[in-house]
Amino acid sequence: MSDYIYSRKTFRRAERCVRLIFLSVLAALACSCQRSVGDAADRADVDVSQMQKTFACAGNLDGDAVQACRILAEFGSAHAFTRWPAETESWWGRKYCNDGRSDGTSFAALHLQAGRGKSPSGSAKPDDAMVLPSGGEYPLMTVSAATLTEWTPLLDAVRVGKVPELKTEMARNHYESLKRPAVADSAYMLTRTDGASFRGGAGIGRYYGRGSGEKLLIVEPRTGTSSCVAELWKVL
Repeated sequence: MSDYIYSRKTFRRAERCVRLIFLSVLAALACSCQRSVGDAADRADVDVSQMQKTFACAGNLDGDAVQACRILAEFGSAHAFTRWPAETESWWGRKYCNDGRSDGTSFAALHLQAGRGKSPSGSAKPDDAMVLPSGGEYPLMTVSAATLTEWTPLLDAVRVGKVPELKTEMARNHYESLKRPAVADSAYMLTRTDGASFRGGAGIGRYYGRGSGEKLLIVEPRTGTSSCVAELWKVL
């Protein structure tokens, strides 16, 4: 009888061990699946066709939608951006959103800074192999309609790769403001995606970039209440 009781105890202990091992394996698999899904979402490139639907590019276009759909078509066939700078470098140009703005006052700037940027708060730690050699600051930039004529000559020069003629102190101040981040050490991490784009930002502030000739194209799937696209040129 004692041998029988001992055998049953031994069997129950073994059974508990097997159950614990089984549950541990299931938990590990569940965590692995969650990480894989999260990692896949972080690596996913922007859906260009969805952005084209957002801007109704298949319809009759007018206003900013004409420019936005042109940029989206170019973005769709653009290549990975590879011109990462050895020091701070700025890109600047026009921005077009689907919220009805048509006064020409929306601009975009991307300041690239050599070195790994800061991780956005609350974002998952990316695979080191996915982190790019430059961080980026992508500030919101608008100008008043009344001062648009002061910025247009600057944009015309930047588009053709020239330093603009800075005839006034105001023009010099405007131009200098394009060449530097708004805040020191403000660059956030940029990461590779599973497509041609790099990704910056997090949450509704995320944006994607690709290179196209001398331009850097940006797509913002959702920023606040509007989606936007931009085409930028290097500020000399």
